[in-house]
Amino acid sequence: MPAREPRGLRAQIVLQMIDLRSAQPVANRQAFFGALSIDGPLDLEKGVDAAHHLDRDRRQRDFLFTRRLAARVLVQIRHGEEWAPRVMAWMPPLALLGNAVQYARVLNRSRAMPNSIALIGLDIAKSVFQVHAATKDGRPITRRKLKRDEVAEYFRGLGPCIVGLEACPGGHYWARVIRGFGHDVRLLPAQYVRPFVKTNKNDAADAEAICEAMMRPTMRFVPIKEEKQQEILVIHRVRELLMRQRTQLINAIRGHLAEFGIVGPNRAHNIGLLTAMIEDEADASMPPILRRSLRRLVEQLREIKTELVEIEQDLALVARKVDACRRIMTIPGVGLITATALVASMRDPADFKSGRHFAAWLGLVPRQNSTGGVDKLGGISKRGDGYLRRLLIHGGRSVMRWRGRSWTWLARLRDRRPANVAAVALANKTARIVWAVLKHGGVYGGVQRQQAA
Repeated sequence: MPAREPRGLRAQIVLQMIDLRSAQPVANRQAFFGALSIDGPLDLEKGVDAAHHLDRDRRQRDFLFTRRLAARVLVQIRHGEEWAPRVMAWMPPLALLGNAVQYARVLNRSRAMPNSIALIGLDIAKSVFQVHAATKDGRPITRRKLKRDEVAEYFRGLGPCIVGLEACPGGHYWARVIRGFGHDVRLLPAQYVRPFVKTNKNDAADAEAICEAMMRPTMRFVPIKEEKQQEILVIHRVRELLMRQRTQLINAIRGHLAEFGIVGPNRAHNIGLLTAMIEDEADASMPPILRRSLRRLVEQLREIKTELVEIEQDLALVARKVDACRRIMTIPGVGLITATALVASMRDPADFKSGRHFAAWLGLVPRQNSTGGVDKLGGISKRGDGYLRRLLIHGGRSVMRWRGRSWTWLARLRDRRPANVAAVALANKTARIVWAVLKHGGVYGGVQRQQAA
């Protein structure tokens, strides 16, 4: 252990900071040096108070002295066991300082915080982010707000730690950014964080709840999606929006024509009969003003149909490049849309222990309400992504239509259960097959195809 330097060296360090040759009361000088006594702890507040009384007419000079005293004497001379003075490589801006005591405390926190922070709960938003930092055992260290452009710099300056975020819009992006700085980032479902919010809901309480929730040993986390996955999912989201708009336009055209006694057959593909009637100028069954108004809807409908065709072409290009999409498209009931959506939504098949876990993740298993050793199963849980679940159920209906009797087990199931129950059961089985193909490789029915070849 290095020996402490004598008191004279400490006085010399202080004399380098301020010129004490000017006339000041001797009592104040003695109180000032008494605060720097080496026999006891360094009393910063006492020293600062004495320093402010050295020269009342020169407060700016006193403030600069206190600033240097806090930075060099407190932080550097008392750094560890070494008392030798060192030049600081970084000095916080004066805007962060209310007074010298606060300045010294900020320096102490900034020096100790990167080494002691182990857990961070980050509540993200559009402009203002809330940080809750804690030690390994959960003791709070700091709570602060960050602007959007300050988040990356804040985490870049920290040592490796565990960062928790809610899986909400923007969560995957920030998870990738923070992970790039060497941190272990974990996304938590918002419904699992809510029970840890203590009193009223606010940003600070949410960040603290995230920090506490991710400490639970049985907590379930959301896999972080990569940018490529989100690109494919955006294509699906845009396609869903355009399909809803197409349905709205078809219903609007049918409803407006029905007000004038003009009706057409059901199904969306039969809307062409009504659009042809609207564009036929020789047809006198509708007023001219109505025809001009509905023609605008017909033009929008055609634009949406063209955009949907282009989107399907983009998805087909993605499927040709991704081997996993091509392999699961060999499964009955899994087409282009379902294959690309499943591959983009599932990061890694190893995230699930078995095919049943994957089906449960999609909400295709019975909802349980058991108690007292009595098992009570209801309808499907409908947890997870409803878009993927709907695609698989539609694929099951297609298989029931074309192979309802050629598959013996499916025919027996339809004889015992309603059609909707059979479609959901087939979707559950399809989900398990998808997981097995992605996990173990190969294609569906690979052995039979090799024998047939």
